[in-house]
Amino acid sequence: MSTRRRRRWSAALALPLVTALLIHPSAAHADSALAEQLFKDGLALMDQGKVAEACDKFAASMDAEPSGGTALNLGRCNEEQGKMASAWAAFERAATLFRSTGESDREAFAEEQAARVAPQLSRLTIAVTKVPGLTVTRNGEPVPEAALGTAVPVDPGEQVIVASAPGYETATATVTVAAGAATAEVTVPPLVASEEPPAPAPGQGSADDGPNALVITGGVLLGVGGVAAIVGGVLGGMVLSDASRARELCNGTDCDGSPQGREGLNLVQSAEDKALVSNVLVIGGSVVGVAGAALLIVGLLQEPGEEPAAAEVQVTPWLGPGLLGGSVGLSF
Repeated sequence: MSTRRRRRWSAALALPLVTALLIHPSAAHADSALAEQLFKDGLALMDQGKVAEACDKFAASMDAEPSGGTALNLGRCNEEQGKMASAWAAFERAATLFRSTGESDREAFAEEQAARVAPQLSRLTIAVTKVPGLTVTRNGEPVPEAALGTAVPVDPGEQVIVASAPGYETATATVTVAAGAATAEVTVPPLVASEEPPAPAPGQGSADDGPNALVITGGVLLGVGGVAAIVGGVLGGMVLSDASRARELCNGTDCDGSPQGREGLNLVQSAEDKALVSNVLVIGGSVVGVAGAALLIVGLLQEPGEEPAAAEVQVTPWLGPGLLGGSVGLSF
């Protein structure tokens, strides 16, 4: 039978039935070996009188693989340190674990230990004015909202209560809870609205984290418009080249049915097609680029943290005989 099935309090505990009561089956678990070693280390430390270190080992063993025997030893070492609330919680946990495995005699023993230390529990009541998003911690551990205003068991000693909420300054209160079934109450000062803007929620970021929407949109439009205008300009240069070659082949403007004339006519047609695309790209790109520049300027002129202005861009094309263009209107 493994040592995990023979868990005991320690040699210093003068209870004749302890060894028998702590026998329990080991559950199959990936961390069983780790839990077993931590448990053994805890027992060795208890035998050496190093109670605080033993508690750390038992607590780590419980994290690796919970067991009633480990919980009982954790309760005992907490009790020896005067941490009655922690001891009571560990004994109650042991009773629950034994109940889950059907070990009624061991469950009863654990409940006896919990009942024995219950009269020695010190209790603390935390009073705090509630605000939206309130979080409260006690010695760094979260306090559930339901526990506020309720006398809950705590270990004796200094208790540091911290209350915080988005948009409010953090408030702190400290109280020392005495041992021996003492009761204490602490009132956290009301939270005061902070002059600083609340921290952004995760993933949102603040207005100062980067460019606003107008700057981004304007930059994109300016870039797209610029690329379109450049491509249109390149096509315009090809139109001029085709037109010049066509004039050479057609002896000016007279493109006859000769091979050179037909080639010239093809170049003329190609030049006209390219000219149309070039005009569309140049004019359209210019219009889009101007709109983007306007949005970019408006975005850059906004104060940090200011809500982005609602901007509306209106593009009006011009189309007529020998005319292709457009106008841009910006309102915000």
